[in-house]
Amino acid sequence: MSLHQTPLMLDPRAVYAAALPAMGPLPDTALRLSDMARDIGACDAAMAEELRHEPGLDAKGCGAYLVNRLGYDIGRALAGLDLSGHDLSPLDPDTTGVTSALATGEEAGEMYQYLDTGVTLAPCCPSAALDPAELARLYEALFTPTVLGVSAACKLSQGALWRLVTDGISAAYLNLGEEAGEVRAAVARAEAILKQRGTRLFAKQLNFLEVTLPAAENPLGEEIVETFRERAGCCRYYMTYRSDGDYCGSCVHRKDRPERFRLSMLHRARLAAGLPGIF
Repeated sequence: MSLHQTPLMLDPRAVYAAALPAMGPLPDTALRLSDMARDIGACDAAMAEELRHEPGLDAKGCGAYLVNRLGYDIGRALAGLDLSGHDLSPLDPDTTGVTSALATGEEAGEMYQYLDTGVTLAPCCPSAALDPAELARLYEALFTPTVLGVSAACKLSQGALWRLVTDGISAAYLNLGEEAGEVRAAVARAEAILKQRGTRLFAKQLNFLEVTLPAAENPLGEEIVETFRERAGCCRYYMTYRSDGDYCGSCVHRKDRPERFRLSMLHRARLAAGLPGIF
């Protein structure tokens, strides 16, 4: 059993419902996704927010961070709709918008700041699930203005940005599956959508990996199996002041990702047992 997959005794439908975005007219302060390809100033302003949050990023780093964040936050809204059986066909970049605000969170007793993204979409009704190939084309169309605009603004290649979109969407499906206790179903759905050859979302580097921490290595005395996502792209985290110049644990540039994943499981297990962590 995974530390992340411990049963929460929640109805998965309630978990997916909690992830649903606002649906209806866009707020006056929202950045419309279609505007990102029409107005480079809109991309510059959004990238400047990333720089205020992560001082030290260059233009490419700001663009990567922006697309990485939107890929996950919009992806989480899309995953919530898809996994709860909504018809996503009404969605398009003209009726999809985001707002951003600096917020504070806490993890392992440490406070941190992040950009909280509000997502507003066109109304979607419960219906039969769309075919994965249809969803792949819909997701591609939804993110195309973002990729085009940010690439022009920061000079990072469209291919690199598309890999970050794929990373964001895949992480959103995995995280929602963990929260709902339906990891394998959520991962299977994500793979069916994102592994559609012929769309810009397809990235051969993307992989979901089950990692086992044997009971003998776990101070809690139980075997743990957890699903991780191996990223297709690089969000340029190594440029931030927090990184000490190192890549994140799931970065495509890492050659030791399975071992890093196992060590992160051991780290959390040791903390849960009241022992010092290893990072």
